[in-house]
Amino acid sequence: MFEREQESPKGREIAYCLSIASGTWLDASRAMEQCFSVYRYVELWLDLVEGVEIEEVRALCRRWPDRIVLLFRRPQLAAIQMPQTQRVGWLVALAAEPVWFDLDTPTQAEDLRDWFALPQRPKLILSHHDYTTTPSEERLAALLAEMKACEPTVIKIATYCQQPEDALRLLRWQVALRREGLRVIVLGMGEHGVITRIFGALWGNEMSFAPPTPKQASAPGQLTREQMEAVFALLRAQDEI
Repeated sequence: MFEREQESPKGREIAYCLSIASGTWLDASRAMEQCFSVYRYVELWLDLVEGVEIEEVRALCRRWPDRIVLLFRRPQLAAIQMPQTQRVGWLVALAAEPVWFDLDTPTQAEDLRDWFALPQRPKLILSHHDYTTTPSEERLAALLAEMKACEPTVIKIATYCQQPEDALRLLRWQVALRREGLRVIVLGMGEHGVITRIFGALWGNEMSFAPPTPKQASAPGQLTREQMEAVFALLRAQDEI
């Protein structure tokens, strides 16, 4: 079902991430057993997978340290169904574990407040998702300044590209942030954002979201691993000419 990770044309290993956003905990745990030999990371959508227990996730985090990303949000930033008190419980229980939490700004302001209140904090992917548009240059600059001030482990920007210029703007920001020494994930959604999936991986995104099949995509415009690796194979062949 899963093929091994492949290197980019320049020899950089692509850090693929598999999103698990449906089914039961038994389904999810089985999928992780299969994929961890070939995917660097797994993104587990806690509000969508049924029957997830903290202790079971804790055990997996210790088995695969720093390779599990936990989310509370729902696709398209739909309202989170898990009560806030329960989300705090997850943050507190796993604060000292080798795990990532992906929290969105500004839609998860309460979760971020609770994360900052922890005496010991798990790794944070501070993300901003916009499923309709890509913010203007000025808005992106202000947003990124706010995000950098929080000093997260990784800054993630994922926005919908309505035109090619949106994708180019995102890639310019990715290059600029990387030059500052920051760890980033910068991605464009939609048809015009596909190019960011390829160049984002080549230029240093911390994670590349690439499902095994199109039906398993967690955002519009995601390429499958097979599609991404086909592109990288062509680029490597071009380098060898």
